[in-house]
Amino acid sequence: MTEESVLRLFEEDLAQMRAGDVDGMLVHYHPDAQAVRLPDSVARGKEEIRAFLAGYLSLNPEIVEVLSIKAADNSIVYHSTIKIGDAVRGIVGTWVLRDGLIWRQTAAIVPAQ
Repeated sequence: MTEESVLRLFEEDLAQMRAGDVDGMLVHYHPDAQAVRLPDSVARGKEEIRAFLAGYLSLNPEIVEVLSIKAADNSIVYHSTIKIGDAVRGIVGTWVLRDGLIWRQTAAIVPAQ
């Protein structure tokens, strides 16, 4: 995939997250996807990832700012700030794509500063 197409996928995913569209987000995941989030979550396959995404969206996360993002070949790494409740946190994550879909995803919620 080109850097531009990977970044476009990221922007589509953010728009669907903001809209609370779990099904729209799930379309971007490979059937053999795995998502790992520190400190507490591992989801494998579309059904577990659906629950993972629904749980995350139930927190009403608000992307404050994408601080840095880099795409290369089939991978992306990003650093954003998010607001969950009254707390602003950092989130650092990666995607590895297979067949143009998210195959491996990692994320760590960290202090904002």
